[in-house]
Amino acid sequence: MQKKFHLLVFLGAFIFPFTLHSTDIYKSSDGQIRIHTSLNTHVIPGNPKLGNTVLIVSSPTNLKGINIVTPCEHHESVLYKKQTESGKILSVISLSFPTSCETTDIRVGDIESIFTDTIFSLPGKSFSKIENDFINTDDIELLSIMREQPTIISENIKTTFVEKLQYIQSLYKNLYISFRSDLAQSILHNRNNMKYISPVPGYNLPKSSSLIPGANR
Repeated sequence: MQKKFHLLVFLGAFIFPFTLHSTDIYKSSDGQIRIHTSLNTHVIPGNPKLGNTVLIVSSPTNLKGINIVTPCEHHESVLYKKQTESGKILSVISLSFPTSCETTDIRVGDIESIFTDTIFSLPGKSFSKIENDFINTDDIELLSIMREQPTIISENIKTTFVEKLQYIQSLYKNLYISFRSDLAQSILHNRNNMKYISPVPGYNLPKSSSLIPGANR
């Protein structure tokens, strides 16, 4: 299952970095361009498995190329395109964040412009925020997270466009469940192995009595 997921990410090998510059032209697409969804509902920038997603973007047929605009370092590639009955182009775009990033707001741009009305906030948090949330979670809830079962995914061949997208979304969901379980297990393990040792082995007690632990101050 994971091999299939890695193959999907590998399809985005052609990298098109796009950064914001003061010379960029900002304008509205008049509602003609839209980011519909992110198939990964828990993007964690910098994470090797969850630091990427697949976007579904609709645009007019006369759009000159398509880019995802974000202030963060990212890689992107168009995996698939199809024309809808309404005459628009539906693009499936692989987007990855190889390094940690706090801002996950993205827009669509083309060769000439950045479209201001296409802003889309990717769902997710940085690893540090997720870790802090788990550290502040009690043992019972962490155990519950560890027991969460992944979604059973059928291995039948996916034929329709919607079935393929649902399959990818299920893979992302299971990766997130596994990520949460591993993190919860790690935190519980560290809690159970924490010990307070005094005095510290290899060090002498202070010579001044006022510095000895428990001394009057």
